[in-house]
Amino acid sequence: MLSLLFVAGALALELFANLISGPVQRLLGRLPGWLYPLALAGLLAAAAVATFWYERSGRHTDRPPGRAAGTGTGEGDPPIAGVRTGDRPAAQTRPAWRPDRRTLVRAGLGVAAAGVAVAAVPKLITRRAGPDPSAGPNGWTQRILKPPAKKKSDPVKLVFSPDGATLATGIQNSGVVMLWDLTSLARVILDSPAGAAAVAFSPDGAMVATMPVNTGCFDRGPVLIWDIATQRKVASLAGNMLGGSIAFGPDGKVLACGYHSDCDDDLTAGPGVVELWDVPRRRRTGRLTHPAMVARCATFSPDGTILAVGGGPRKPTGADSIMLWNPGTRRHLATLTHPDMTVLEVAFSPTGTALAGAGYGAGEAGVVMLWDPATRRNTATLTLPDALVESVAFSPDGRTLAAALATRSGHDGAVVLWDIATGSRVATLVHTGDPAVTSVAFSPDGRTLASGTSDASVRLWTKPAAQ
Repeated sequence: MLSLLFVAGALALELFANLISGPVQRLLGRLPGWLYPLALAGLLAAAAVATFWYERSGRHTDRPPGRAAGTGTGEGDPPIAGVRTGDRPAAQTRPAWRPDRRTLVRAGLGVAAAGVAVAAVPKLITRRAGPDPSAGPNGWTQRILKPPAKKKSDPVKLVFSPDGATLATGIQNSGVVMLWDLTSLARVILDSPAGAAAVAFSPDGAMVATMPVNTGCFDRGPVLIWDIATQRKVASLAGNMLGGSIAFGPDGKVLACGYHSDCDDDLTAGPGVVELWDVPRRRRTGRLTHPAMVARCATFSPDGTILAVGGGPRKPTGADSIMLWNPGTRRHLATLTHPDMTVLEVAFSPTGTALAGAGYGAGEAGVVMLWDPATRRNTATLTLPDALVESVAFSPDGRTLAAALATRSGHDGAVVLWDIATGSRVATLVHTGDPAVTSVAFSPDGRTLASGTSDASVRLWTKPAAQ
């Protein structure tokens, strides 16, 4: 029975530790470190006292009134058959001990407290401390976050909150979106049944939007908008097939949702579509379509006057392109093309003077192209052999471009950092054991670079102070 109580206490705490999240976990993460060993010592002491009490209770039994302890009979009692009376008291067989309910409850609480200490305290200490930093190339350090993943290949999309305090990670096949507190590394899990092909924070950091992983015209999940403070869904925007990307406008009032194809127009090979939504009113205000647009990725310029959409024709022939739209007038402004390039992601520089398109080109070599949005001129082309570029991000100062590489040969993936002015490599952050880096993002202060991989892990790279 005691063993069962111990196991029940440990399992109950394990379940509690797995269920707590959000404010409770943040509170636990901010508690001083000395409190955890103190709690462990207190729980073990309580268990020891309860156990001593339990054992001591087992050595006491009720005796009939008038009978002294250690004597065979009381004065005046009739003789007991087979017992010899005299100067030396006769030996007496010890009655069987029967514990009362209070003794059992105390013992059970003591054992359960020991189970709590053994099962929970190490978990709380681990959650508070987080993964240990380890050395990386060029003086960078890294921490690895391991979200839960249901499959071996769960590509991650990630984005920092505007204040840099939270990292949102969407895992495509696991049905969850995770919000990491970057101070305590506590995490909040948002239930997203259709997974997350893309995530985006609103400019004020109050909301996060998630694009589902839709697999067909008849299996379409909505775009979800979450309130960060309450961790609840505040909007569900019905969309189309095969979501590719989402992006908030600079004022936070417009949300652009890019889809690979428009099932409402053609169930087999309709053109791509970008839907524009009024976020406060939760209603669709417009649609951008073009016969050659697949809409794999989309992003707003910093001033909100241009929406860049990357993709290509659904036909086997034809090159991908980056289309520039005016989101206010819904007018097509220009098309930026490359002779042989598949566009997987687009990103504007912080000043809006540069636009990067990433993907792969001839010979399946990774390609990053830089464009001047004002003149529509290609200003630079970066080529990386034996890899495709799945994600790009500009540093907050606009001087560095990070490119996430997925290798074709199955070797380790990497993040390559480029100096925009010179076109030279600044650093290469190798992901040992991960062949594909699927997403990359800079923190608002530029000191941290987050990268997500195909095995659902996330690495936080810390920039050396001298750089």
